[in-house]
Formats: sequence, structure tokens, C-alpha cells
Amino acid sequence: MDRGWLWRLGKLAIMIGLFGAIFVSIDRQTVLDAFRSVSLVWLAAGLTLSIPQILLSALRWRWVSASLDQPLPFSTAVREYYVASFLNQILPGGVAGEAARIVRRGRELSRQGAERAYRGAAKSVVFERASGQAVMILLCLPGLTLIGFAAAVTAAGPLAALLAAILLLGGRHMARSEHGVVRLCREFRQALFGDRNWARHGAASALIVFSYVLVFWIAARAIGVGLSFTDALVILPPALLAMTLPITPAGWGVREAVSAVLWGAAGLSPALGVTAAIVYGVVTLISTLPGLLFLAFSGRTMR
Repeated sequence: MDRGWLWRLGKLAIMIGLFGAIFVSIDRQTVLDAFRSVSLVWLAAGLTLSIPQILLSALRWRWVSASLDQPLPFSTAVREYYVASFLNQILPGGVAGEAARIVRRGRELSRQGAERAYRGAAKSVVFERASGQAVMILLCLPGLTLIGFAAAVTAAGPLAALLAAILLLGGRHMARSEHGVVRLCREFRQALFGDRNWARHGAASALIVFSYVLVFWIAARAIGVGLSFTDALVILPPALLAMTLPITPAGWGVREAVSAVLWGAAGLSPALGVTAAIVYGVVTLISTLPGLLFLAFSGRTMR
């Protein structure tokens, strides 16, 4: 067995271990009662909201690609975003979808005769994801203070370093350099901040991140938790950020563990936090199923 398979099995073991620890430490009857009361109306609302979420994410990617002189049709962006989202849900690692998006987009650019097609595709995907993650980190800071000021400072550090690198290395005094990190930072700065791109990227990323929180809040309402949206903005974002860590498939287990801790710190039921996180995960998985159809159709087309 190669190391790749060992790493995948390790991630599955981590997920199982986390769920085992969670269900040993919470009131399992509360979880069962919450599942019995799930509202299909609220679940339908969450699934409906996932559509503009994907469309707006695809539009953000299209903007980044255009700034890198890689015109990306909106329909292609939507298709590839659905495929990537679906792969992220079913494959261990959490970044398999982005890797697939890079490969598939690079292949398409290569067919069009683009130079350094895969490198350009990688930049567009990484820059687009960075735009959303920066907003998510900022939104997480209030919630992280529930478990300690140090946690908030720890999360803010990488973001501050990233922004400083963009502003300093992408400054005018290095504008003539064409090498390595300097060029990459300048391209990143141009893609997200040049020509007033920061306004539309900021607005789009904020809407996308808020939509993630809204779907999570809907998952809580679906099990009968009367959580205000103001409280949701504090306690839900850290769980959403935690699930992006590439240590379990689609963040399963990690999201639930962080939810249990934060809901408990906020004086709410950890068991209900875990249940809401599981419902959110199910809604997210179902919402990405169009990606399976796009993947199957593109596979037949390539044959």
C-alpha cells in the first residue's frame, strides 16, 4: 500500500475517532430527538440558497481569470465549480476539488494554445480561494474569542502576514521585478486589488461567506433551534473555517467537534451544535450533486 492510500485511510480514521469522541461526550438522546424533528421546509431553503452561492463563487473565479488574461465563460466556471465542490465532499483531503479544477482548467487552456496553461489555472484557483478565505478568517475572530483571545490572535496572524506581503512586495518600488515571489504577489495584488477589484471581490466574498453561515443557521432552524442570526455570525464561522483543514473528508468530524466546543462556550447545547453541523454537512453534500452529473457528462465528452 503506497503512502497516498495510507494518508487517506489515516484521514478516515481521524474522522471516525473524532465522531467517537464527540458522541461519548454529548447527550446522544438530544441528537436523536433533534433528527426526528428535522423540517424539510428548512432543508429545502438551505438547498435553494446553495444555488446562488455556487453562481457567485463561479463569477468570482471568472473575475480572477479575466485579470490574469484567461477569459473564462460563466457556464464553464459554474460547471467546474460544481465538479470541484462535489469532489471536495467525497474525497479525503478537502482540496481535491481545487486540484481537479486546476487540472481541468489547465487542460482546457492548453487546448486553446495558452502558454503555461496549468500554472495560469493554478493561480486563478488559488487567488480566488484566497479571496474567500480572507473574509472567512475575519468573520471568525469574534467567535474565536469565545474560547480565548489567544485563539483569535493566532488566526489573525497569518491573515495579517498575507496582507502585508501583498502590499509590500506588490508595491511600486518592486514593480519592475519579474521573478519568483515578487511577481506572484504582484499578480495576486492586481487580481484582487487592482483597478478597484477589491470592491467587487470584497462584496462577492462577503456575500458568499454570509451565505455559508446562513445555510448553517438554516440547518440549526431545521432541527428546531431558535438561534438568532446575530449569534450565528459569532459561533458558526469558526466551524466553517475548521472544516477547510485537510485532515478529514469534507471536514466531517472537525466541523462537529468545533461546533460542540463553541456552542457550549456560548451557553448552548453542544449536542444541538453537533446535530446542526451534521445537517449542514448533509445539505452541502446534496447541493453539490449536480457536480456528479457534470463530471459524468464531461467524462463521456472526453471519450
